[in-house]
Amino acid sequence: MGTRQFADQSGTTWSSCNATRKPTRSCWLSNAATGKTVWKTDRDEIPSWGTPTIVTTETGPVLVTNASNFIRGYDPRTGKELWRLGGSSKITAPTPIFGEGLFVVASGRGPERPILWYKSSAHGDLTLPTGKTASEAIVWSKTGRGSYMPTPLDLQRHSFTCSRTTEPLMPTI
Repeated sequence: MGTRQFADQSGTTWSSCNATRKPTRSCWLSNAATGKTVWKTDRDEIPSWGTPTIVTTETGPVLVTNASNFIRGYDPRTGKELWRLGGSSKITAPTPIFGEGLFVVASGRGPERPILWYKSSAHGDLTLPTGKTASEAIVWSKTGRGSYMPTPLDLQRHSFTCSRTTEPLMPTI
């Protein structure tokens, strides 16, 4: 189970978690000071070990979770799902990262092993059609190259990730 904390505009600290066991496969937000649940959103997922990411984008705050059925973006204030992206691996561990208006998410369990760069302004179902590697929302993607456990790093639209191969991974954006 991963967890991430953030402070809202009033200075209240909140924490969010991605549970890994039935029947509580859900994402929720708790007030860290009181322990009270602010919201809870059920998810149809198998266990995930990825820590969520919370960032402020040009369209507002987004909580991103990496999971097997869908990578999802939520409004961290309400728990409302903003978007979902299918095509991930069945075991997910890397934490989604954000930089320069793009999210980068990797997952290294075969056979999928995707790494995806997508716009933070996207909404709805972002899943790529079979055979496609880009769309209006997905800037760049590649299967068979995602890292199994390590979280990628982002520096000025360059993604750094660990790989079992010696072939460089060079997105063109």
